[in-house]
Amino acid sequence: MLSNAHIALHKNLKGQRYERLIVINTFTKNGRGWLQCQCDCGKVIDIRYQNVRNGRTKSCGCLRKEVMAQLEYPIGDKHPNWNGGTAPDGRGYLRLWVGPHEYRLEHRMRAEKAIGKTLSPEIPVHHYKNFLVVCENQGYHLLLHIRTKALEGCGNANWRRCRFCKKYDDPLTLTLQNDRERQSYHHKECRNEWDRNRRSLHHYRG
Repeated sequence: MLSNAHIALHKNLKGQRYERLIVINTFTKNGRGWLQCQCDCGKVIDIRYQNVRNGRTKSCGCLRKEVMAQLEYPIGDKHPNWNGGTAPDGRGYLRLWVGPHEYRLEHRMRAEKAIGKTLSPEIPVHHYKNFLVVCENQGYHLLLHIRTKALEGCGNANWRRCRFCKKYDDPLTLTLQNDRERQSYHHKECRNEWDRNRRSLHHYRG
């Protein structure tokens, strides 16, 4: 319960200014003194009298927003190191700045512009030099990557690379092996040599 002195004090607070707040009413809640104040921005809020008296609360919150806006690190074209809104993503792709803390892959944006609609995040876009392919699924996208590497590695997109000797060869001369969720190819002689080396290493350690 508030004492008679506190009640009288609260009654005399009407019209008083505290920073950006003007007291327009006083009341008690749960045995504590509260003030109804109008901020200079026009918003009316209820605040504990103690928070106003000790200077903890100086506005409805607008003051904090103004201060934070002044202290906020510049972004976008306001940043001193602004370079046009482009940045590499670490995989060789180019990202474009589209908003605060938001980048999009440049080749996906070009593909969307070409087909006239926004692509779902689940739909991959294969990017090779200046060519773009909108893939039906991730499996087809992976196949395009494999064929592209084979074409660059040996000149034949249909050939595959041995996982042991790292050389490309006709898939008819290779053995296909399913490793969990991915496939790999190898020469039988390369696999046998790898097994022999592994057994020799275990025997030497033993």
